Amino acid sequence: MKTKQEIKLYFENGDIPTQEQFWEWQDSYWHKEESIAQDNISGLKDALNTKLNRPQAGTGFYIIAHNGDITNYSKLNLQSYNIPYWAGSSFSSSNIYHSNDKTGIGTQMPSEMLEVAGNVKTSGLIVSNLPAANINFTRNLVAKDDGTIGWETKSGFSGSYIPLTGTAPDKPISGNLEMMTELPEENNLIYRNNKDTAVRNEIGFFPEGMTLSSTNTNQNIVRSRIEFSNDALSLYGPSSQLSMDQYRTTLAYYAGRDMKAIILDSDQESPIMISHRSSSKPRGLSSEQYFGDGAEPNDYIQKQYVDKKMSYSREEEKTGGTWINGKPVYRKTLFFDQIPSSGEIDLEREIPEIETIVSNEMFTEWWAFDTAFAGNQWRSQIFITVETKLIKIEFIKEPDYDYSRINSFTITLEYTKKTD
Repeated sequence: MKTKQEIKLYFENGDIPTQEQFWEWQDSYWHKEESIAQDNISGLKDALNTKLNRPQAGTGFYIIAHNGDITNYSKLNLQSYNIPYWAGSSFSSSNIYHSNDKTGIGTQMPSEMLEVAGNVKTSGLIVSNLPAANINFTRNLVAKDDGTIGWETKSGFSGSYIPLTGTAPDKPISGNLEMMTELPEENNLIYRNNKDTAVRNEIGFFPEGMTLSSTNTNQNIVRSRIEFSNDALSLYGPSSQLSMDQYRTTLAYYAGRDMKAIILDSDQESPIMISHRSSSKPRGLSSEQYFGDGAEPNDYIQKQYVDKKMSYSREEEKTGGTWINGKPVYRKTLFFDQIPSSGEIDLEREIPEIETIVSNEMFTEWWAFDTAFAGNQWRSQIFITVETKLIKIEFIKEPDYDYSRINSFTITLEYTKKTD
């Protein structure tokens, strides 16, 4: 084939080209009806090698994938509403879907803003604007040891508690801890069980008030308890009680059926009550010290004790006092309506063990003289002598007087006994 410069020589001014020269000129160019081989187009093959091949037959979505020196199309096999992910060398379909502005994981048609078909594990908090729980809620949302979240019925709550702590060490929770209830009869408890000491410490919130208590869980016994309400306060110890309300205040100690108590009534006219109930020897109010030497007129003396001191009986009884030798003092009243004519009364027969006569009080009715007198003499005419063995009545003016004419003679003796 002639070059372009050679063909130009055929058509210089004054030349007459031949048929062969015209044909050589036409053969030097491509006609529009002729196909041009890729090898005859400079750089075309190299340029085409940088282009992608046409995707295989079929419809769908494709991406351009480049792997080393090879670049080609990769088809995406997507489901409806699917969000794909890059698998390292190509895109793959995921189990995340988006439909109607809602996102689903594991579900193609989510019904909420986010719906998950399966478990959710989180290291943080899930915050929600759900309504406050009330008695109509039947299940609790609990966190398990493996980090998953599950449901648990309220009645079967196992005690896998979420600890209530501060946000950081030495920074406790501040503000109010509010416990919401829907119904007035609901109770709320805050408590801690100590397995080592078998002690349960508890704060209880009840419709009528609140309590603080400490319970021995082994024996199921409340060892101490404080109860608060709008109109009462009560403190209970292992064997004692202090209760206060608008009607009375009571401080009491219990030991089985025995009890000691001080009771203050709201009625200002009512006295202060002291109660001492004992199966052995109730004593009432007492002291470790003696206050008799410094007693004032308005100091308290138990009326029953005074009555006993001032009472008389024909039965022998202890006065509660002692003689100078430490022996107990007894009291007994003797009454005689028949006096021996000799005027001598055998005292040893009436009180055989009498040792020392501490005191005596006597009263004589003697109607022959139209008199009744107390004491051991009458107008220096009649004298009564009391010895440990004998009581002797003497009428000085008549040594041989018949003393059986005396109507009655009564004597109260306080004495000690030989047997003590």
